[in-house]
Amino acid sequence: MLDVTPEALELARHYHAARVVPPRFQDDLLHVAVAVCQRMEMIVSWNMKHLANPNRVTRINAVNRAYGWPMMRIHTPQEVLGL
Repeated sequence: MLDVTPEALELARHYHAARVVPPRFQDDLLHVAVAVCQRMEMIVSWNMKHLANPNRVTRINAVNRAYGWPMMRIHTPQEVLGL
C-alpha cells in the first residue's frame, strides 16, 4: 500500500484541471498521481478506457512534464507479458 501524500493530491488536482479524464473518474487520476509521486516506473491496468490508453497517457505525461514529475508508462497486462 502506498500513502496518498499531499504531493499526490496536488498532482491529481493538476490532472483534473487538465481534464485528463471525466470528473467522475478522478480516483483513476489519484491512482496515477500516487504512483508518479512514489517514482514508480509503470502502472499495469486493465482499465483501457481511462488509464492504459495512449491518448490518456500522453495527457498525463504532459501534466507530469509541466510540473516536473517523471513520465509514467501505463500498459495492459497483455502488453507487459508480450501476448
